[in-house]
Amino acid sequence: MAMAMAMKLELELELGCMGKVTAMVESVLGCMVKVTAMVESVLGCMDKVTAMVELGLDCAVRVMAMMNIDILSLSYTMLLRIQLGGNRRSAANGGSPAWFGRRPEF
Repeated sequence: MAMAMAMKLELELELGCMGKVTAMVESVLGCMVKVTAMVESVLGCMDKVTAMVELGLDCAVRVMAMMNIDILSLSYTMLLRIQLGGNRRSAANGGSPAWFGRRPEF
């Protein structure tokens, strides 16, 4: 039975202005993870922010993401690494998941 849980996600973002980032990310487990981050940034600076992630998964999942966001062109590049709480359904025994580095669809 899947249970909803809130987890912290650390994002490293490069933004030129204040922005609200909403991304739908498909996890290894086939579930959808909704990431909503409120970002305050100074022009040209790299900021680390903490976001709350709502997950509907049957095990603990830690998602670490790096997003390069170009607000003007609305292009998103995400590098995601998902670490499962147990070894069940783990991704390729330490190898990169098939979707790693793939451009997400929003």
